[in-house]
Amino acid sequence: SADRGNSFNPQEVVSGFASEGIVCGLYSPQSMNVPVDVTCNEFKKLERLCANSDVFILDWLLNPHDSESPVPKLLQGLIATSEGEGAPKPIRFCAIYTRENPVGAFSKLCNFLDETYPEARQKTDTETLSLQIKGISVVAYGKDERTAEGHYVPSSELATYIIRDFAERHEGILPASALKGIAAIRNNTNRLLYKFPADLDPALIVHAALTLDGNNISSDLTTLIGDEINSILEDRVACCDEVYDLCAEYVERSSDKIYHGKI
Repeated sequence: SADRGNSFNPQEVVSGFASEGIVCGLYSPQSMNVPVDVTCNEFKKLERLCANSDVFILDWLLNPHDSESPVPKLLQGLIATSEGEGAPKPIRFCAIYTRENPVGAFSKLCNFLDETYPEARQKTDTETLSLQIKGISVVAYGKDERTAEGHYVPSSELATYIIRDFAERHEGILPASALKGIAAIRNNTNRLLYKFPADLDPALIVHAALTLDGNNISSDLTTLIGDEINSILEDRVACCDEVYDLCAEYVERSSDKIYHGKI
């Protein structure tokens, strides 16, 4: 993002995420022209980076030489990729962290998206500067206390705010379990690769050749790898005390409704 001043410290953002065991990479794009050219290489590069990230942070003006923000068109493109039958349905979290007035920037974003996705207004909160639409959550924070209008977040605390807001959008037993499962698989990549080395390829081919249905090798691979992934999930999710705690909390919160026949 464009850094125009001394109060914002990118290293503090990186360090904040690192303290939570999360890698945060920085990218400073070149100018994308005015009006924003969605066909230019720089825009396409930024679009790919965001599409491959669970969480991404954008300044409203990504380059100090630009007078028009590429953020609305960037988010519009990401939303469009999640539409249509068979299209991926990602869950992405976008934080707009800007020295501009975050209230004004958020309003401009909502007005732009409203032209194509009027349903976004139903999940827009102007008090918290947040919205949700088609698998993408957006929240706006201010870099500069003088222009933030109550939405100022110092760079040293940005990671804490983003992790908190991301977690709030995925509260619940099933979302928490799904996220734990995803994390467990990511953390056990080496376990999967160690379990299935290339040394086992000959045995796999011989097994396929000797079975009646030698063309079913894809199914065999799915079963082998799936069983190992299921083992990882059982180790990390099914026996997780936090899952039981979430169930207990849900029952406690819902007990009154259940008693009165509302559930």
